[in-house]
Amino acid sequence: GAIPRLKPFLLAYGRYFLSQEIERIGPEHVIRVHTDRVLLKEDVFLKVSKHMGDWKYEGEKHIDIINMRSK
Repeated sequence: GAIPRLKPFLLAYGRYFLSQEIERIGPEHVIRVHTDRVLLKEDVFLKVSKHMGDWKYEGEKHIDIINMRSK
């Protein structure tokens, strides 16, 4: 059917949306981007809600990043 062919387009849209949001908030605030989350250095304005398509706040933690490549 047509549904399996939709997957690449949905993934591409999600990646595009994520990259646009990172550009909007400033890449200098981003520590790491994973499949479905973004780790930020500090508070930035994001529209947070429980609606699909909006950001979800999952808490605040202190993390130590070990063996991460740098520029």
